[in-house]
Amino acid sequence: MIALVPSNSSICSYPGCGGPAWTLNGRPLPYTRQFDNPAPTDDPAAVIPVQRIRGPVLVACGGEDQVWSSCPYAGRIMSRLDARHDRYAHVAYAYPHAGHGVGLFTPYEPEGTAAAVADTTFAADQQARILLWPHLVAFLARVRS
Repeated sequence: MIALVPSNSSICSYPGCGGPAWTLNGRPLPYTRQFDNPAPTDDPAAVIPVQRIRGPVLVACGGEDQVWSSCPYAGRIMSRLDARHDRYAHVAYAYPHAGHGVGLFTPYEPEGTAAAVADTTFAADQQARILLWPHLVAFLARVRS
């Protein structure tokens, strides 16, 4: 599994936090109204059971993420995976100066000038994606074999 700028819980809809953001088979999933809290207390069922993942996991986050605190979320994910002591590789890459844009996955994709002007982490996001790309490719190559 690859999770870029992840959350470790099912959060409410955006904007306004008026209901669930996710459904499964047409039914709302449990969710937290604590939008940017890696340890939500309002609905324990909202925490995604990542410890049940049976396979390798790669997470990446941006320390300047303005959408949500992706690095603390990624840290919670990794802590729960590491506590399982399974045989799979679980790796995390944190880019302290990058924002949510590190999650756009591939480097060198053109982006509009409006994004570059509006996003204070635009250059750091681009650099982080360049650095992350070889890690993603190597991770996928190991999973395949």
